[in-house]
Amino acid sequence: MDKFESLLKFALEAKSEPNESLNESIMRQARRDQSVIRWNIRKMAAVAALAITVVAVSGGTVYAAWKYLNPKEAATEVGDQKLADAFGDRGAAIEHECQTENGYKVTMLGVVSGKNISDNLITDDNGTILEDRSYIVTAFAKEDGTAFEESEDNKVGQFYVSPYIKGQDPAKVNIYHMDGVCHSFIKNGIYYRILECNDLEIFADQGVYLGVCDKQLDEVNAYQYNKTTGEITVNKDYDGLNMLFEVPMDKSKTDESAAQEKIKEWNEFWSDAKHKPSPVFDEKDSEARKWTPEAIEMKAEIVKNTVKTLKPDADGYIDYSWEALGMSGDGKILEQWDEFETGVVTATGFYYLENGKCVIETCTKNADGTVTMAIYVEK
Repeated sequence: MDKFESLLKFALEAKSEPNESLNESIMRQARRDQSVIRWNIRKMAAVAALAITVVAVSGGTVYAAWKYLNPKEAATEVGDQKLADAFGDRGAAIEHECQTENGYKVTMLGVVSGKNISDNLITDDNGTILEDRSYIVTAFAKEDGTAFEESEDNKVGQFYVSPYIKGQDPAKVNIYHMDGVCHSFIKNGIYYRILECNDLEIFADQGVYLGVCDKQLDEVNAYQYNKTTGEITVNKDYDGLNMLFEVPMDKSKTDESAAQEKIKEWNEFWSDAKHKPSPVFDEKDSEARKWTPEAIEMKAEIVKNTVKTLKPDADGYIDYSWEALGMSGDGKILEQWDEFETGVVTATGFYYLENGKCVIETCTKNADGTVTMAIYVEK
């Protein structure tokens, strides 16, 4: 181990291990308060809805690089001891690559892949347990040293973090196509996100990236894809935050057969006439974000078979599915329901039809605690 590695190890490792009772206390709290987002593209004909993260907050006002949690500690915070053990293993790649842009300092802290290395394995649409997974930990801090506060949970929750594969168009292959899940929390003023997805090690020979953006599903604008070389680079003219990290991968873990099978699956998905990349955040984006309740009422019409009145569960989630206009959506939605004004139609997501008309996902909070979801289409 050279001097740099020694310093890095010292900076990232905890100075002492918490006792067992403290660990259990942290895990209980994490299970109650952590934020989890799951992405699903299989039943989405064009794009997935935007999601807002709710984060658990603990004290602290100023960050310092040497006070970052290491990946093992981050996994412990969200109550996943198996994952914490995996990050403590020599097979994990512990990184400390940092990029600063638009007032934010983003650090990729580590990545680990393996089979059954989490206490919280999820299932796919068919109910099959997904065992072979990759986990990437990132930390977000403010460049000026001030802390993330609870009042900013919407802001940090809308950071978009996704893996990409060299040789695959990021607008077509991203977290929404990889059974993605994200766990988020704030600790001592630092925002942490643990991203998990299908096994990335199978693509080790090709190369894996991690993108960080301040707009959901904006790959078509945030990054540039070279179809000849397969390289993905940041668009330097992008209006916003867009970062790209190279994720360390053990090339001995490459599985060419599995990689080609997955690529074939993605190609078949996009060959379906219904599944075409949609310019979610093109030049119309700034206009789409201005869809006020009055604008929705005057300039759009409701798609009646998409209207559903739902009751958020104990954790604030609703299950909303819809099918209309050659598109469909199916998945869990988590919003800051308390911040919605009762009886007011609020736009929560935007899509575009091939004819350029806007499709608006909306939510209306009702006095009885339920919420009414509906899709509108521009007249």
